[in-house]
Amino acid sequence: MVKRHITDPRLRRVFTFQSLYAGVAPQDALAAYAVIAYMDTISGVFFPRGGVRALPDALAAAAACAGVQFHYGSQVSELERDGARITAVRADKGERIACDAVVLTTELPTTYRLLGRTPRRLRRLQAAPSAVVVHAGCRSATITG
Repeated sequence: MVKRHITDPRLRRVFTFQSLYAGVAPQDALAAYAVIAYMDTISGVFFPRGGVRALPDALAAAAACAGVQFHYGSQVSELERDGARITAVRADKGERIACDAVVLTTELPTTYRLLGRTPRRLRRLQAAPSAVVVHAGCRSATITG
């Protein structure tokens, strides 16, 4: 749609870069892209006080208040199970951590290895657009150095 109505390639990019946020092609989620473009151009863009890092910090603090324990700086080497239930995590340094629940945020092959099984038939993966967005605040209009 943008290509049909806007001929300048620079202006096209202004109205299509949002596909990087939503992770799906614009033709598959038209309403999402309309809302993103509307919010960016009409409402403006906002960020949390303390920067974007404030969001994961607040989520981690809320989780810790609810009893979640985080173990930073070590890798999971094994998951112990009782039937289909994960009962403990073994870290690469030999530490055993009993658990009620585990959240895996690993790459898919690592997840399969830790779970000790690969599906009989792998599903065909469909690539989606993604982006790393950096919002930087500067005290100067020019960058030196």
